[in-house]
Amino acid sequence: MINRETNSRGFTLLETILIVGLLAGVYAYAVPQFGLFSGLERSSTLNRIAVDIRSAYDTAVLTGKVHRLVFSLSKGEYWLEVADRNDVYLGVAGQDRDLSRDEEEEQRLEFEESFSAYEDMLANPVNDPENDTEIALITPLVAAKKRLARPQWSVIKNLEWQKRTVGPQLALIAMQAEHHAQKQSVEDNDFDGDELQAYLYFFPEGYVERAVIHLVPIDGDVIDRNAPPYTIRTKPHEGIATVVTGREELDV
Repeated sequence: MINRETNSRGFTLLETILIVGLLAGVYAYAVPQFGLFSGLERSSTLNRIAVDIRSAYDTAVLTGKVHRLVFSLSKGEYWLEVADRNDVYLGVAGQDRDLSRDEEEEQRLEFEESFSAYEDMLANPVNDPENDTEIALITPLVAAKKRLARPQWSVIKNLEWQKRTVGPQLALIAMQAEHHAQKQSVEDNDFDGDELQAYLYFFPEGYVERAVIHLVPIDGDVIDRNAPPYTIRTKPHEGIATVVTGREELDV
């Protein structure tokens, strides 16, 4: 005779063991997925930056105009800009950091104001006493005004290009390009402004500056000091960028 009470208890115990084991398996699988998701999101962001560098390189070549990527280190954002002319000088002599847009505009206005004195001087012709004719004053300095003035930059906004962010999984902490006298870093730079920007220039001849961009994982608003940093390095003539784990520096 079969003892139904005993058999029922045995089946219930087995079922409980299976359920507990199944839940444990699901929990063990689900927990690593949070780390996996974060890792995939970081990888996607890093690859997107590399793709954007190539896109900016191609845009400069196809349009025949100088472009630059603007990296806001303090805000973790970047975007693409185009110059109004191609005779662009990299950086400013004696500057340890790139000027912000507001500072560039301030310098441009100061240049216009100081240059107006030369233009006013040339506005009035000089009388020639020998034949009583007016002589127009000409100087190469005024003729070269446009080339001497700082270029004006316009932000590109279209279906392909919008302002990007590296968050919430990564933070931009440093960058150094060829024209930088030193590494541009939020931590090392005693910049008192609201924003620290670093520029990466692209030229229509098919050249992007040699540069390294450093990013680190973040947890919320806190940098993960135990996680290895990432380095994005540009290849000037190829117009591509490589992503590696670890901190690589630029040999200038």
